[in-house]
Amino acid sequence: MKIKLLEFFGGIGAPRKALENIGIEIESIGYVEKDPKAVKAYNALYNETYLPQDILTFNENVKEVDLLFHGSPWQDFSMIGNRDLTKGKSILFDRTLEIIENVLKPRPKIVCWGNVKGLLTKSMIDYFNYYLNTMSMLGYTNYYKILNAKDFGIPQNRERVFVVSIRNDLNLSFSFENLEKKELLPLSFFISQTPYSECLETKANKTVSRDRMRYICENITNALYCRTITTGQDKWPNAGIIDFEDYYRFLTPRETLLLQGFDNETYLSFKNIELSKGQIWKLAGNSICVAVLESLFKELFFKERSLL
Repeated sequence: MKIKLLEFFGGIGAPRKALENIGIEIESIGYVEKDPKAVKAYNALYNETYLPQDILTFNENVKEVDLLFHGSPWQDFSMIGNRDLTKGKSILFDRTLEIIENVLKPRPKIVCWGNVKGLLTKSMIDYFNYYLNTMSMLGYTNYYKILNAKDFGIPQNRERVFVVSIRNDLNLSFSFENLEKKELLPLSFFISQTPYSECLETKANKTVSRDRMRYICENITNALYCRTITTGQDKWPNAGIIDFEDYYRFLTPRETLLLQGFDNETYLSFKNIELSKGQIWKLAGNSICVAVLESLFKELFFKERSLL
């Protein structure tokens, strides 16, 4: 089985990683990402030679697309975003719709969109419905649901809304209710117990002794999960941190990648191309949880083998 994959706002390629992890062969027919660091990381992971590209300039006549995955910028849709979509980056999802309608011939068989659950709030729902209605007019049937990484084995409280749109002529269906859920893995699988002094903060600015620090780091994985990983783990207490008694435990760059479903080789690859701690934090925070996508793609491609 081979998937012709097109990625918009591609980041570090979570959809591609998920497809590879479940044994699907990939033919990458396009990858659009504006951030040079993300492109550098993607090329290192997948042995590609893509250049940074703005979605606004995309006008390529690519091969027939089996799967278009777009994770358009989400900051303005989020609970802390400016919510002014007339000038925000998040309105770029509309550019994806333009490309599907006017550039890609034939239109992709399947289009997937991942974004923050803030899209479903009262102030944002009109944009979400606009997307669904436009995809319907373009000949797709839409399915959507909020999914949490916690339900797919990853100890991170990360809720995202996913939309799966299937071209009507394929006569295929999809159900989020059939997704394979996984038991939550313990944080100890992902978190080092080494007493990282730079990763520990008290909630009341207390002094932390060395012995106390060691105790905390050895026992903090008794917590069930971390908060949603963001683009900067030093921006506590809203970053992807672990709450433990009177302390916040920040995540290291390696831990953020692991808690997004990537492997240790991904981290080593990023270190080899000399990405900084802050850059890896940003790339991880902007990514999609790989484990969630693995379950989604299993349902999409293994249950409906006639698709390809």
